[in-house]
Amino acid sequence: FTIRWTAQYFRMRLIKTAELDPSQSYLFAYHPHGVISMGYATGLCTNGCCFEDVFPGIDRSGTTLKATFMVPFYREWLQMIGFIVASKRNIVARLKSGKSIMLVPGGASEALHAHPECFDLYLSNRKGFVKVAMETGCSIVPCLGFGENQIFNTAMMAQSKDPLNSESAHSVVDPLRKSIHAAQKNLQKKMTFSLPILTNFIPRRHGVTIVVGKPIRFEETNVSDRAAVDKNHKLYLEGLRKLYDEHKGAYGEKGVELRVL
Repeated sequence: FTIRWTAQYFRMRLIKTAELDPSQSYLFAYHPHGVISMGYATGLCTNGCCFEDVFPGIDRSGTTLKATFMVPFYREWLQMIGFIVASKRNIVARLKSGKSIMLVPGGASEALHAHPECFDLYLSNRKGFVKVAMETGCSIVPCLGFGENQIFNTAMMAQSKDPLNSESAHSVVDPLRKSIHAAQKNLQKKMTFSLPILTNFIPRRHGVTIVVGKPIRFEETNVSDRAAVDKNHKLYLEGLRKLYDEHKGAYGEKGVELRVL
């Protein structure tokens, strides 16, 4: 009841663009992370947007940081709705058993770029999920949460000069912001999660549309071949950008483009 009410409150909807074979295992990759991944948790990992009716037969598990399982009562809630710790061991085991996995590849670093009127994805050097797909033979299903970054206003501490260069993503506009952003990154390394600075503590009731794309399967599966990993990573980013371009007019914010940091 609570999950369904949350989906209704934020006017969430799930858009299906391709059929999924329930006999196959999939790695669903959700973008962007946002501050708390509202669309991910409500629309994909649970049945708030009737995922089980839209994609019948897909046995899936949501993933989240180990730190969240250390919180009493919240841990039991996560387990009750099917979440597991986002470790490679857990993910690979689930995929090899024929089940599907939900993942937010951008993670805590991407959360620090979760700002309204922005669709920045921290993916330039995130290739682990591609390697997992290669190792297990599963397809990656790109998922876009249009409106995810509109739920909270955040103070932008970092400003990217070159959206294709992950190092430049830490360039900042003034010394104060530089110091704050450095502190955020240091805390992230120690705690494994990040702390975006919110300017509104009550979530904005902004619609979130989750577009589930066509599965992307890789022909080259040698994870020890760095060139193959890079090639598959590039193929995924190209497919992700194509999905964004196809649906930004209907569901995206006007003038906002997808950028890969």
